[in-house]
Amino acid sequence: MIGYDFRLHAGRSMLQGVEYVELQAGAFAQQYWKDDSRYVQASAFALIDRPLREASDYEDVHSTVTLAGEAVKRCCDAWRAAARRIEAGEVLTAVRALGVAHLPLIDGEIGLQAPQVIALLDGLADYFEQAAQTKSACTVVGL
Repeated sequence: MIGYDFRLHAGRSMLQGVEYVELQAGAFAQQYWKDDSRYVQASAFALIDRPLREASDYEDVHSTVTLAGEAVKRCCDAWRAAARRIEAGEVLTAVRALGVAHLPLIDGEIGLQAPQVIALLDGLADYFEQAAQTKSACTVVGL
């Protein structure tokens, strides 16, 4: 059985449970579960959050951090680069770049779900870039 939900959910209606990371356009305004947010299952997000740790004071899926400017660019570039590696069949290289090569069988899991992982990485980059352009920032909210 596949253990990770590598989807970027638009809105709350399709979510099951509360183990998600919420992505909000703009600076954090002390609101949670916003209808216009994007959501990623926390366990899946933890596999691809290394760019956030390197670009900000983000610690883990329970953190709340607002990113703008160069931090957004660094994250987007890293996610897109990992997506292109997976697309090229270089899954292990992508897993190493994302910092999760230490997890047993994770390259196989990501390889099995390559289209979904690529869509998630590109979707995150698209959302962050759009939020930075329209609202000057993007916030990652641990729920």
